[in-house]
Amino acid sequence: MSILFECSNCSKRNTLQTVTCVCGEKFIPQGAVYWIDVRGKDRKKFRRKLGKVSLSVARKAEAELKILVTTEVAVNELHWSDLVTRFCSKLEAEGRTHQYRVDSYRYLEEMGAFWGRDRKIETITPILFQEFRVSLLNKNLSKNTVDRYHSAAKACWKYTVEDKPCPFSRTPLFRPDDGDVGFLTNEKADLLMRSARKIDQTVFQMLAVALATGLRKMNVVHLRREDVDFKEEAISVIQKRGRKHTVRLASSVTEMLKNIPDNGTPYFWTNPQTGLPYTTFPRKKWAIIKKMAGIDKEFRFHGIRHTSAAKIYQVTGDIKAVQEILGHTSFKTSSRYIHVFTDHFKAIAEKIDPLCNILD
Repeated sequence: MSILFECSNCSKRNTLQTVTCVCGEKFIPQGAVYWIDVRGKDRKKFRRKLGKVSLSVARKAEAELKILVTTEVAVNELHWSDLVTRFCSKLEAEGRTHQYRVDSYRYLEEMGAFWGRDRKIETITPILFQEFRVSLLNKNLSKNTVDRYHSAAKACWKYTVEDKPCPFSRTPLFRPDDGDVGFLTNEKADLLMRSARKIDQTVFQMLAVALATGLRKMNVVHLRREDVDFKEEAISVIQKRGRKHTVRLASSVTEMLKNIPDNGTPYFWTNPQTGLPYTTFPRKKWAIIKKMAGIDKEFRFHGIRHTSAAKIYQVTGDIKAVQEILGHTSFKTSSRYIHVFTDHFKAIAEKIDPLCNILD
């Protein structure tokens, strides 16, 4: 059993006792990518990638995984509640954000309420899961929201039951193809901001920060004054797995934040009805604004992050810039956020025109 760190130069995994990798790169604990390696009773190896977490989080994850593999029971004897308990323990050990853990637990508990928390996992089939999805759609939940349940179920299953085929993987995600659902064009983004400005100043300010930085929803909603460095024009927030992420601001956005009146709390925005921070992005006003701007009602706030990534790529043509600004740990993740606007293809065509310097 051990904690490993991934070499930033050659990606080789080394134990903590290894001060220097075989390639000559020195181990720096801060910002290192950690793995944990544990063996069960049958000497079967269990390896997990934790990513860029603190060493203390890595040690907690190692201890939690050790408990799981040394108290392992036969897969066929596991119940749905066993999977949920183990998965939620994993999320806590990895230092996932509170909101992510709460949402994941809620999704999984709703599934347990539908087919029984004591149901053995071997009896959970794609047909049963499809029935659950239909029940969600009958409650008028959007397909994007149903996909969140789907993703949580797959993550829970694959963490706990690696060797047994996942019944959720055999059912495809809905993922609507409507272009408005994934990201917004420049024109649509402008319409969204104009509509928000007419409806609500707070929502307008939140959307401005989101589009300017590509930050996730709760990082924006719970933005605190201490998170903003007005002198350096930058925002620093804690992202997934406890990673600190800093992104620069446009001068106009910095000035907008500076002019927001102090409400007596550490946060920029609070709910006027409770005086407390918003628990999520204001949904009713969000729906009104989307309708006014002519944007699909299923477009989610996370699409703002995709829109920001698309704009960054449109301006720079550099996926590394997308990765750094959005705080992704890999190019693979960033590539999923790249949407090239159709008018960008025209600009590219003009730049590579072989006749521009030939014909008069």
